[in-house]
Amino acid sequence: MSETPAVSIYEETFAPSVKTDAILLVDGKKMHVNKALLSYHSVRFKALFNSDSDEESIPQIPIEEVEFEDFATLLSLLQDNPIRITKDNAENLLELADRFLLPGPKSLVELFILTSPEFERIRKLEISAKSDKTDAILVVEGKKIHVNKALLSCHSDYFKTLFNGESKEKSMPEIEIKDVNFEDFATLLSLLQDNSKAITKQNTENLLELADRFLLLVPKSQVENFIWTSSEFERIEKLKLADKYEMGVLLKRMIALYTSPGDFSDFTYKSNREISLESKIKMPKTPEVSIYESTFAPSGKTDAILVVDGKKLHVNKSLLSYHSDYFNTLFNGEFKEKSMPEISIEDVDSAHNKAYKDFQIKMSETPEVSIYESIFAPSGKTDAILVVDGKKLHVNKSLLSYHSDYFNTLFNGEFKEKSMPEISIEDVDFEDFATLLSLVHHNPMELSDSNAEDILKLSDRFLLPAAKRHVELFIWTSSEFSSLEKLTIADKYNLDTLLHKTLDWFEADRDAFYEFRYGSGNHLSTKLKSRLFEIFTEKHIFHLFED
Repeated sequence: MSETPAVSIYEETFAPSVKTDAILLVDGKKMHVNKALLSYHSVRFKALFNSDSDEESIPQIPIEEVEFEDFATLLSLLQDNPIRITKDNAENLLELADRFLLPGPKSLVELFILTSPEFERIRKLEISAKSDKTDAILVVEGKKIHVNKALLSCHSDYFKTLFNGESKEKSMPEIEIKDVNFEDFATLLSLLQDNSKAITKQNTENLLELADRFLLLVPKSQVENFIWTSSEFERIEKLKLADKYEMGVLLKRMIALYTSPGDFSDFTYKSNREISLESKIKMPKTPEVSIYESTFAPSGKTDAILVVDGKKLHVNKSLLSYHSDYFNTLFNGEFKEKSMPEISIEDVDSAHNKAYKDFQIKMSETPEVSIYESIFAPSGKTDAILVVDGKKLHVNKSLLSYHSDYFNTLFNGEFKEKSMPEISIEDVDFEDFATLLSLVHHNPMELSDSNAEDILKLSDRFLLPAAKRHVELFIWTSSEFSSLEKLTIADKYNLDTLLHKTLDWFEADRDAFYEFRYGSGNHLSTKLKSRLFEIFTEKHIFHLFED
């Protein structure tokens, strides 16, 4: 008998079977595939198999300009028997994953690169910075970072001016960024991406300095949240960082922790007292300084004096003008007070503390505008309107298209909505949807225990992984969710980070398993139940016998 020709692992993986219903032809070799599987994982294959083109009915569909083994390896990552990723093919697989819109396999390749000791840290950062969505190159310390102009321009006025202003850099193929560390800069920009790099205590302050220099508020807020949730920083360290880099939310949270005289022992050392007067006066009242004297004392930031019942309040014009139309008109309008060194405020009784405090409160009030209206108000950056429950959300197409394949298809695909002045979004709660979209903007709305899971559902529906990551971090750091609830949510919405962190808790604490009494974990997936059983038997069962 003649010998049977050897069959390669690639041909074996894509041999015909009862599950295959299409043939892809690559370099003359046939790959038998399942249409539904590829269509589910890739909008490109979905269009290929379901379009009106002739290819839908052709038994063999040619795939041009790809290397057979790399392409077969990529598609195998969707199968039960994936072909091994190697250092030699990893970058080619990433390029193919971007070309054929396969985020699932791409994430597996990214995980391989991240965990592989064969790639140096610098190379990992360079690889992660490049994708098909990039249209500009920033050069830092001789290394290239491929970026998306629209994304950076939307998030930063610095980059908006760099890419769209009248500077020579606008037309340069590569733009050099000077006086920055490559790893820190790449990490900072990654915080705008779906696959962000880790913030650490060591790089925290460098990231904050870069965020301020390059006017990147969203990454700065992520660093701020990291500092707040990290146990590596002492209380006084968090306070000093919040003060130095003007992180209002963190500053407010830290000040709230100083509630008793003993707490102020943090300021025993002189170096710990080096915080701004503005932050000091926000601290709770201490015997040494009256809150009234300190709050409106003269400083390098004050540039106007308000006189109330003969008492002087030293204030900052820009701050009050920003927060109040009344003071904006008073300081900048065509009134005599504009040029007066001291401005008298009449009909305010400062003789009583309550009235005096009321006046202080009024000074910080802003015109009553809902948070949803302010975040999604029309501006020079918005170019589309989404209508939810009759309310309008003014958004930026490029920003949403970058973060979501759903919106990319909605705004750029062959649909009637593409040219509509207003696009209706059905079957969503307005506040939840607005909160979801805000998570990829400069000023994200606060999440709550009551809306977290609703936001997760919407992030899956509208394909917003960056927003989903925000919710995942919120749930992990929230004390309102039990360990079992965190496991349930992680399991249900495929939140790998939350799942692993919660499982670490179960590994460390045997008592965590008490939550599973009375069958309370029956709803978990079989895979997760098996993992929990392994943890219990490996880490805790022998201790039960010892007890």
